[in-house]
This record gives sequence, structure tokens and C-alpha cells, in this order.
Amino acid sequence: IPTHASYWGIPCTPMPNLDGPMIPPMPVIPAEIDGPVLISADELSGYLTGPGPLNPYGDFKKVKPAAIIQGGVLIFDGHFSVPRLSALTRRVMITPLLASDPEAAVKEANEIVALDPQNADSWTTLGKALKADNQNRQAREAFEHAIELAQTVEPEFQQEKIPSIRKMMGE
Repeated sequence: IPTHASYWGIPCTPMPNLDGPMIPPMPVIPAEIDGPVLISADELSGYLTGPGPLNPYGDFKKVKPAAIIQGGVLIFDGHFSVPRLSALTRRVMITPLLASDPEAAVKEANEIVALDPQNADSWTTLGKALKADNQNRQAREAFEHAIELAQTVEPEFQQEKIPSIRKMMGE
């Protein structure tokens, strides 16, 4: 049975399913959205991303759902600030810009960092963009900040990122 809301005639913008592949094209979620918003309990738990500032759906944990469908889908209704979710979708969509327009990629990556400054992935994205734009000193600083965050913000969920960040730095 199809589960996507658009199949049933419900207009919606799909939210990223963190349990599946996240490849472009993907809708970029704005930093502010209006409901209703349907989120699976698995996504809300952060089991794939980590707790606290690593969970892009974590902003919804502060809100009581309007309804729960079959114990697994929570429905939220209202206006929501979702900067981490916006940053996640923008990180996925920046890859083509890195090769085609590095200057635009740097601008976009700075916006991603502003949306989700406590996530090592945001800083890694900035490092990649700066490196693509031949701003090597600034790229190194961004990569170093990404490593620092991976070591200090929920490190048990981010330690595995450090070797690949170091590789991007040329170490």
C-alpha cells in the first residue's frame, strides 16, 4: 500500500526520510514551515542522527502532537522553526554547486552553518565549498572546527566522521 501522502491526494512537501538514501533532487525545506507535518516516531527519536542538536527533527520534540496515527506517525499542526532540517536538505543539495559554481557554494554553505552551527556536517560542507573555491586556509579552519564539534557535541555519534574530515584536509 502506498504510504506517501500525495498518493492519497494530500498536498504536501516530502520531508527527508533519514532511513533511506538522501540524494538530489530533494526538496529544500525552508527554515520556517507551516503544518500539518507528519513525522514518524523513528525519525523523531534521532536514532539515525543522534540526540539533541544532531537530530534535525528534534525541534518537534518540544511540541505536543495534534494526533498520533497507529502509534508511529505523529501529526503536528502549526508554524514551526526547523533550521536543522533546512540545513540538512541544503547540505544534500549543495553537491552539484561545488563543481559548477564554487562561489555560490560558499555562500550557500555559510547559510547552512548559520542554520545548524553545532553540527560537524555543516562545517564540513563549508570546508568543502571553501576548498572548491580555492580558499584553502579558510577551508582548513572550517574542517578543524568540524573536527572540534565532532569531538565535543554528542561525540559518540560523530567520532566516525573525523577520519573522513581529516582526509578532506589532506592529512
